Amino acid sequence: MICPWIDVIVDKYAIDTIVILGDLLDEWRISAKDQIKAFQLFHHWVKARRDKGLNVIILLGNHDLTYWTDRESNEFRLFRRTCPGFSPASWKDVHPLLHDLDARICYGFRNGKGEQVLATHAGVTQQWHDWWIGRMEELGEKPSGDLAENLQRFFERHPGPFGCMVGTGRGGLDPQMPPSPVWADKRELANDPLADVIQIVGHSPVSKAMQDTHGNWYLDTFSVDSLYRPLGDGSMMIYDVAAGDASEVWECAPPEAFRI
Repeated sequence: MICPWIDVIVDKYAIDTIVILGDLLDEWRISAKDQIKAFQLFHHWVKARRDKGLNVIILLGNHDLTYWTDRESNEFRLFRRTCPGFSPASWKDVHPLLHDLDARICYGFRNGKGEQVLATHAGVTQQWHDWWIGRMEELGEKPSGDLAENLQRFFERHPGPFGCMVGTGRGGLDPQMPPSPVWADKRELANDPLADVIQIVGHSPVSKAMQDTHGNWYLDTFSVDSLYRPLGDGSMMIYDVAAGDASEVWECAPPEAFRI
């Protein structure tokens, strides 16, 4: 569980905002009972940190979308086919908790250098961005000047494309399909980066936090394989918004550090 490590880093570096990059659910072979217990504990942890004044942002990953949607919706039926690992028996307990945490599709800001920074689970490719802008025009929806605000509003109105637009990098069959911000593979984002935006993403396992030549950060250092062997070093990133600088940190927390 990464929560104790986050606590240590928050205390040590005086962090005021935490951004969790999604895929909160569907661990390998986890039972419905254990998943519910784990998510209840995570929910409790987030609420307790917020009560203490910490800004905790929860982003949705592809594994979380089916739990986020209403069971009677078309999106629920669609996402069950595209989002693997879904536990139907967990939905009733997890769904309200996920909404109580105000889980979002993105988080954005401008740093002290005036650069646009956007955090999503997997990243916004230029091709998907262009599709999205065209789709908003078709629907008669007028964007504001804020990228993250526009993206969040579009997701709340039209969640379907986020779970269903899967590129070939993650098993999609249509080579013309642009991958959504919860499905873009690291290679897809690196080969088709969104112009003039620094992105912070998870989704694609990396051995350590890394930045590509376009300035995008890849931070999925906590994934494990099907035998629960770690694929990354468990590092996290600290981002200094005022300075526009990022650094990798790694802290080991003892079990007793987990506190509610």
